[in-house]
Amino acid sequence: ETRQAKTPLRMLVVEDDPISSGIVKSVAERCGFVVQTIENGEVFDAAIEASPPDVIVLDVSMPGGSGIHAVPELLERAPKVLLHDHLDGGLRPRTVIELAAEYGYSGLPTTDENDLSKWFHRGAKRNDLVLYLETFAHTVGVMQDKDAIERVSFECAADLAADGVVYAEVRMAPELCTEKGLTLDEVMEAIMSGFRRGSAGTDLTIYAILSAMRTAARSLEIA
Repeated sequence: ETRQAKTPLRMLVVEDDPISSGIVKSVAERCGFVVQTIENGEVFDAAIEASPPDVIVLDVSMPGGSGIHAVPELLERAPKVLLHDHLDGGLRPRTVIELAAEYGYSGLPTTDENDLSKWFHRGAKRNDLVLYLETFAHTVGVMQDKDAIERVSFECAADLAADGVVYAEVRMAPELCTEKGLTLDEVMEAIMSGFRRGSAGTDLTIYAILSAMRTAARSLEIA
């Protein structure tokens, strides 16, 4: 398939200086882009809604808005791909507290939602892998029951979809969830059921990456 036969990419140039805008437009069109130019930030949202571009060139300072201020909104809107996320590393603090109470896990450092959120964030910024992994003791601790695992997986998929993620690969070692007697198959059934429910009706495609712990010898079972 030749480049000419493909659907050309769309570029939106937001620039109030006509000389700069013209230069960008000229170069981009020679590269095969279909270019739309606007001169101020006031019509920026309308232009994106009318014809979502593949590429956006933003002026930092312009009438009616700032390119810098527009970036967070663009990132929120943009479709995203997330690779190698950790299922047991992204639980909602409230969920951790509720599951701990429901299933009798008593190891949490606090049962206050805001304090627990801060505690997890501090743990993630220790610049020490051993210390960082200590936080996972509590998330895994509340993921020992099938309904709990399914809820965590459901919320993982729902949160990713809400953030605009369209493709995700989420990692988990299922043997970590077998302390109360669940089988590997039961753990995976709960995870996949949660993923299916959480992604239903969204643009998200989500898969599980299974890992085996070096401290055990169950890699063939997990595979």
